[in-house]
Amino acid sequence: MPIAGFSAGALILPQICVMSAHDTSEKKAIYKKGLGILKDRVIAAHLLRWKDDQHLIDAVEEAGVSIGYGINDGAGLYVKNGQLIEIEGYVRLHYNQNI
Repeated sequence: MPIAGFSAGALILPQICVMSAHDTSEKKAIYKKGLGILKDRVIAAHLLRWKDDQHLIDAVEEAGVSIGYGINDGAGLYVKNGQLIEIEGYVRLHYNQNI
Protein backbone atom coordinates (compact mmCIF):
# COMPACT_ATOMS: atom_id res chain seq x y z
CA MET A 1 0.00 0.00 0.00
CA PRO A 2 1.71 3.23 -1.08
CA ILE A 3 1.58 6.01 1.50
CA ALA A 4 3.19 9.44 1.27
CA GLY A 5 3.50 12.28 3.71
CA PHE A 6 5.19 15.66 3.70
CA SER A 7 5.88 17.63 6.86
CA ALA A 8 2.93 17.01 9.21
CA GLY A 9 1.75 14.22 6.92
CA ALA A 10 5.02 12.40 7.55
CA LEU A 11 5.02 13.14 11.29
CA ILE A 12 1.71 11.35 11.88
CA LEU A 13 2.72 8.06 10.20
CA PRO A 14 4.43 6.48 13.27
CA GLN A 15 2.64 5.31 16.41
CA ILE A 16 3.87 8.49 18.12
CA CYS A 17 3.72 11.84 16.36
CA VAL A 18 6.43 14.18 17.63
CA MET A 19 6.15 17.85 16.71
CA SER A 20 9.32 19.92 16.92
CA ALA A 21 9.53 22.98 19.17
CA HIS A 22 10.05 24.92 15.93
CA ASP A 23 6.51 23.96 14.91
CA THR A 24 4.52 24.62 18.11
CA SER A 25 3.24 27.80 19.73
CA GLU A 26 4.56 26.54 23.09
CA LYS A 27 8.09 26.32 21.61
CA LYS A 28 8.52 22.81 23.03
CA ALA A 29 8.22 19.37 21.49
CA ILE A 30 4.75 17.86 21.68
CA TYR A 31 4.04 14.13 21.64
CA LYS A 32 0.69 12.87 20.32
CA LYS A 33 -0.76 9.59 19.13
CA GLY A 34 0.08 8.93 15.47
CA LEU A 35 -1.56 6.68 12.90
CA GLY A 36 0.63 3.68 13.77
CA ILE A 37 1.57 2.89 10.18
CA LEU A 38 5.27 2.90 11.14
CA LYS A 39 6.05 0.86 14.24
CA ASP A 40 8.89 1.63 16.66
CA ARG A 41 9.94 4.76 14.75
CA VAL A 42 9.62 8.55 14.94
CA ILE A 43 10.05 11.13 12.20
CA ALA A 44 11.59 14.61 12.38
CA ALA A 45 10.76 16.78 9.37
CA HIS A 46 12.72 19.80 8.07
CA LEU A 47 15.83 18.48 9.80
CA LEU A 48 18.49 20.70 8.20
CA ARG A 49 16.35 23.82 7.72
CA TRP A 50 15.47 23.84 11.42
CA LYS A 51 18.87 22.49 12.56
CA ASP A 52 16.85 19.92 14.47
CA ASP A 53 19.41 17.16 15.14
CA GLN A 54 18.90 17.45 18.90
CA HIS A 55 15.12 17.21 18.45
CA LEU A 56 15.60 13.94 16.55
CA ILE A 57 17.81 12.54 19.31
CA ASP A 58 15.43 13.66 22.06
CA ALA A 59 12.36 12.33 20.22
CA VAL A 60 13.89 8.86 19.85
CA GLU A 61 14.83 8.75 23.53
CA GLU A 62 11.56 10.24 24.87
CA ALA A 63 9.32 8.10 22.67
CA GLY A 64 11.33 4.97 23.55
CA VAL A 65 11.58 3.85 19.94
CA SER A 66 14.48 2.07 18.23
CA ILE A 67 15.03 4.45 15.30
CA GLY A 68 14.28 8.01 14.30
CA TYR A 69 14.28 9.30 10.75
CA GLY A 70 15.38 12.92 10.35
CA ILE A 71 14.17 13.95 6.92
CA ASN A 72 15.46 16.99 5.10
CA ASP A 73 13.18 19.03 2.84
CA GLY A 74 13.04 17.40 -0.57
CA ALA A 75 14.20 14.04 0.78
CA GLY A 76 12.25 10.85 1.22
CA LEU A 77 12.44 7.29 2.36
CA TYR A 78 10.79 4.09 1.31
CA VAL A 79 9.66 1.56 3.90
CA LYS A 80 8.31 -1.87 3.04
CA ASN A 81 6.94 -4.24 5.67
CA GLY A 82 8.42 -2.03 8.37
CA GLN A 83 11.94 -2.09 6.92
CA LEU A 84 13.72 0.89 5.40
CA ILE A 85 14.59 -0.10 1.85
CA GLU A 86 15.64 3.13 0.11
CA ILE A 87 16.53 6.75 0.84
CA GLU A 88 16.45 9.72 -1.53
CA GLY A 89 18.18 12.92 -0.47
CA TYR A 90 19.42 13.64 3.03
CA VAL A 91 17.88 11.48 5.75
CA ARG A 92 19.61 11.08 9.11
CA LEU A 93 19.03 7.88 11.05
CA HIS A 94 19.34 7.98 14.82
CA TYR A 95 19.40 4.71 16.74
CA ASN A 96 18.33 4.50 20.38
CA GLN A 97 21.38 3.33 22.33
CA ASN A 98 19.21 2.38 25.34
CA ILE A 99 17.24 -0.35 23.59
